[in-house]
Amino acid sequence: KVNVETLIEAVKSKGYTAELLKEGTSAAQAQAKLITKEKDYFKRMLTENKDLFIAFTRVHFEYENNSEKNQERFNEIGEKVQELVMEYENKLCSHSDKGQYSGYTPKLAEKFQQEVRTHFPMYDFIGVTVEETAVKPAASALFSLKQIKL
Repeated sequence: KVNVETLIEAVKSKGYTAELLKEGTSAAQAQAKLITKEKDYFKRMLTENKDLFIAFTRVHFEYENNSEKNQERFNEIGEKVQELVMEYENKLCSHSDKGQYSGYTPKLAEKFQQEVRTHFPMYDFIGVTVEETAVKPAASALFSLKQIKL
């Protein structure tokens, strides 16, 4: 059996979501109920927007293999994904801002972003544009200094 007070304190301090645990809950049952908030919201985001994330997963894989060819499509779908990630991050953090755990909110947001990056490592490259530039001549060809005789 689990000490309920200890478990509830762990739930509060680590940002877990769980229904209030009742007396007599086994450790396995309690562990099964505990999911970190950021993972819960991430999972919710994926399930509620399945079609978008299927498309993004596909283009993400293609972008990893050939970024130049897939940059435009990756940015197009990625922009929608970024908006959705920001929306769910705001939902996640808005509950913590109001309570006594408001100091935990920045860490919670960072953990949520890290969860996104874990599943989509190229997430930070959304919106990047690659431009080819001409090679600039060396600085010495642009100007020269006269040597001063002392």
